[in-house]
Amino acid sequence: MSSVLLLLIILTGQPFLLDHPPARPVTTVEKCIEVQLLFPGNGNSITPESCLNVNVLIINHTDTVASFFDDWNSWGYYNIHFEVKTSDSTYFIYKKKKDWPRNYPSFSTLFPGDSLSLSFTLSCGHCADSPFSGMIDRTTDHPIRIKALYQQSKDALIYANLTGDIKYKKIYKRSEDFRQRKGSWITVDSLKTAVEVNRTFPLSRLESKEYELK
Repeated sequence: MSSVLLLLIILTGQPFLLDHPPARPVTTVEKCIEVQLLFPGNGNSITPESCLNVNVLIINHTDTVASFFDDWNSWGYYNIHFEVKTSDSTYFIYKKKKDWPRNYPSFSTLFPGDSLSLSFTLSCGHCADSPFSGMIDRTTDHPIRIKALYQQSKDALIYANLTGDIKYKKIYKRSEDFRQRKGSWITVDSLKTAVEVNRTFPLSRLESKEYELK
């Protein structure tokens, strides 16, 4: 034992542990709904064709189900928009208004780890295929950054009139008392507690990180 350590013990009456490694922090994976913005084809380059292909990927990182209205109906059509930012301005690109000759509130349910991909074209000038009324101004000399935002309307959810419990994954088990039930099968919900379908739609605004366009 060194003389310095011995002197410290004599003076304080307490042992000292030298070079003790600090405790490592416990890391946990955040439970969230993640939104990613992907650029297929030409990537994140703004091309002379004046159309930018984008995929919005929604990933369920929670431990329960999450539901999203399909993009083809009025309950889900307007939920996606984009924020475009330069060093001196910020603007938003929204969906065009449209008629609904065929319309009902169909939706997709994501279990933990499941994902949903939505594909769009954004206009950078003249893009006839874009369902959005706004466009990306590519005449600026400033760097352009973009992110996707998803917002479910609470009023639209109420108007959908979705009620009752949902049994998302049906697991069939033979009834133990098969003589009284005549060999019927029972349905067991995959969730520990049945969740009302209208409670599985996220109402908070979801957004991706910012991506720079070239």
